[in-house]
Amino acid sequence: GEAEAIETVYGAIHEGRPTNDLIAIKYLEALQKIADGQATKVFLPYEASGILASIGGIGELLKEKLSPGEGEEKEVKKEE
Repeated sequence: GEAEAIETVYGAIHEGRPTNDLIAIKYLEALQKIADGQATKVFLPYEASGILASIGGIGELLKEKLSPGEGEEKEVKKEE
């Protein structure tokens, strides 16, 4: 039943050796689904601080990828 399903998913996750970045992304996806509900409170597990640190790292990586490198100019369009 449900216990077997949980064990199967748990085993598959650990056999795949997910990176912290992947776990952080999946965590955000789950939080988005939780936020879509009618609840007014969300409880995060204690280990959420580690996940949130990973999310901060992802943000820094994205910022580096999206910002122009040294010597490059960023094109800015003005709306009229």
